[in-house]
Amino acid sequence: MCGIAGSINFTFSDEDVRRFLHHRGPDQQNGFQRGSIQLYHLRLAIQALSAGEQPMHYGNHTLTYNGEVYNHMDLRKQYALNCLSDSDTETLLHMLAQGGTDALVDADAMFAIAWVDWQKRQVRLIRDRAGKKPLYVYQFGKEVVWCSELRTLRRLVDASVDPQGIQQYLYCGYPLQQQTCYAHVSEVGPGEVWTIDMDTCQIDKGQWWKYPVGTSKLSGDMRDWVEEVDGVLQRSVRNRMISSDLEVGTFLSGGIDSGLVSAVAAPMVRKLKTFTVSFAGQFDESHLARMVADKYDTDHHRLEIDLSNLKNDVFEIFANYGEPFSDTSAIPSWYVSKAAKEHLTVILNGDGADELFGGYRRYVPYQYHDFLSSGRSVRKASKLLHRILRFLPASHRSSLAFLKRLTRLAAQPNAASTYLASTSDTMVGHERYFEFSTESLLQTYRTFFETVPGSISGLEKMMYTDFHWLLFGDLLVKMDIATMAHSLEGRSPFLSSYFLQLAPALPDHAKVKGVRTKVILRELAKKYLPQKVVMQPKRGFEIPAVRWINQDLSDVFQDLVLTSNALVKDYVKSSFIERIIRDNAKISPYRRAKIMWSWLALEIWHQDQKN
Repeated sequence: MCGIAGSINFTFSDEDVRRFLHHRGPDQQNGFQRGSIQLYHLRLAIQALSAGEQPMHYGNHTLTYNGEVYNHMDLRKQYALNCLSDSDTETLLHMLAQGGTDALVDADAMFAIAWVDWQKRQVRLIRDRAGKKPLYVYQFGKEVVWCSELRTLRRLVDASVDPQGIQQYLYCGYPLQQQTCYAHVSEVGPGEVWTIDMDTCQIDKGQWWKYPVGTSKLSGDMRDWVEEVDGVLQRSVRNRMISSDLEVGTFLSGGIDSGLVSAVAAPMVRKLKTFTVSFAGQFDESHLARMVADKYDTDHHRLEIDLSNLKNDVFEIFANYGEPFSDTSAIPSWYVSKAAKEHLTVILNGDGADELFGGYRRYVPYQYHDFLSSGRSVRKASKLLHRILRFLPASHRSSLAFLKRLTRLAAQPNAASTYLASTSDTMVGHERYFEFSTESLLQTYRTFFETVPGSISGLEKMMYTDFHWLLFGDLLVKMDIATMAHSLEGRSPFLSSYFLQLAPALPDHAKVKGVRTKVILRELAKKYLPQKVVMQPKRGFEIPAVRWINQDLSDVFQDLVLTSNALVKDYVKSSFIERIIRDNAKISPYRRAKIMWSWLALEIWHQDQKN
């Protein structure tokens, strides 16, 4: 795991890269320059500790990369590679030199690659299948700069703010289609390869891998599928455990995903270290994680977050993202990563399981109806029912609250707003309070939905969209920044190349059946986890967002958002801001908190721009 930076026709300071990206690679830092090409690599040594120095050269090829190739020793045999060290970097470089990006289909890996082919005078920027490892690119004229972190890239090139990126964030929850909040800066997408001509700096964007949507479904029954998933999980966890010369632990939230990963990993080491966070009061569910830890006799660490430090920590946590980021689960992710780093350098997590195996409760109605393609009559009836239900009180996550949200999303006028109402669900329905039009933002979603096969089910369509939007734009970003801010490597067995091939081939009822979510993983969990954990609803590291915004961080919110020069006032009408503050907008406390969090994160980012 590392950090990389590079450029064509642009010179950045080695000292700046070392200073701003040191947390991603504290063990070794190396720069290289030839002609118009500049490369820089910062290493967090995980395997082949005495080898693997980058940039690495082989014939007419030079490579810098951030990530891990977990099955690289098998790939050496498959491709008959003659490598001199046991470094996965050398394996990757030889594979690319021999077979090009086509060879990547055999790699179980996460990566962000900058590969220079001096003979062809091309630089290829390549992202792994899910986009686990970040790679941002600045292009202006014949200048191109790339970097592992957006915050660092902004500092290197002194990028200006792109107002449309802020508009996307405020409405959708995160910038869309790999765009950012900076002008001329975008992001290499999942499974993409960008080929850059070293002379003209023209960029040709292509795909080396595509999500297998609409793939043929597996035959057999649930017993066969559970056995298949079990075998793939064993293989995926084992690859991520053995491809490290350092100790590997797991995050353990008390849910099924992290519980399965921990259960499978525990027998592979002498005493597995597991980590969870807890909060005093109603959100403290660490006892579920403890049940799994006790069953497998792990070295368990429970971290109770000290809210007295939150006022200070919240600035550092959210400023690290380099652009507005309002996912409040970034806070427990940051704290648990900090705690884990005190004990080890490599951690496994359950990322990707929900999007691949149907883990969200909002997937349930999509099993029965494709709300993304609802007709006018359904939308009209749903709108009427929602108007009736909205006057009935309902607590967060109650059945009535779920029904209210269901009728609201079914009443949306198009697929784009329906998807947003199903996921980020912040300003949908309040578009009139923006100081800008949302039409162009929604068009990005419409363009995406035009590429989705109409023959697939509503559930598959929703999960496919989540993989490309929610997982890529929010969840993986959160975990990457939270872990790497503390020089901790996060590995995700559920995002292995094997699962990304298997999961889309499972039928819908293996994922959602009746009102049960994540059906096949729950069946597998019966083999590994305590019954009480198996029956629990979806949860991650849960957080008391309403309490934080109303109490613990109320002073911070007032100091940043309620000032005359607050950035949010350039994009959201002051009348709506006042209604939200007075709690007079007729929305749920949880949704109100989400809106307020988005504004707070925007202002924290705005403050960081001045530093």
